[in-house]
Amino acid sequence: MSRIFLLRHAQSVANEKGILAGRMESVALSKRGVSERAELENRLQGAKFDQIFSSPMQRCLETIVNLFPSPKIASEFQEVDYGDWTGKKMSALARKKAWQEIHKNPASVRFPNGETLPEVQTRALLGIDIHIDQKKKNILISTHADVVKVLILHALGTHLNNIDKVQISNASVSILDVQGRYFRVVKVNDTSAKLNEFLL
Repeated sequence: MSRIFLLRHAQSVANEKGILAGRMESVALSKRGVSERAELENRLQGAKFDQIFSSPMQRCLETIVNLFPSPKIASEFQEVDYGDWTGKKMSALARKKAWQEIHKNPASVRFPNGETLPEVQTRALLGIDIHIDQKKKNILISTHADVVKVLILHALGTHLNNIDKVQISNASVSILDVQGRYFRVVKVNDTSAKLNEFLL
């Protein structure tokens, strides 16, 4: 069995400004994000991981760079492709009928010229299949909120339309156990625990 620590990146400048960053390049951590990173590093003190992966996005790499400067880059764990909405203000998107439709029925709607949530879930699960050696015990993945959410929903066996019922904060850690095709949720959206206490 492997234990997967799913880390959402610390606050980015896009998060701070209410921008849907998606796959925008060069989105750094905000000042608050740097503070969150320091708190996270304290929580990770002494934790040893057998495999470490990261989304290719700068904000994910910056979140773990001080402790884990050379993670394996895995595109399967990168941010959702929000297509034409990438880089737009969330406040402006919220007024769009299509945005409202996505929140009513998120599993069935494609982001304009982007991905669907089932596609995100499929690629994230593929990433676990192809990258994670289940002979290894403790795995860290630096990734994004929606990627964490779709993996949690899969583990719970619940529909992707429930995605907005899961809160994933910046610099939070959620933990899944994986054995073969069996997933179990250990912890969701934790922002305070010392993580070495949860290592296998």
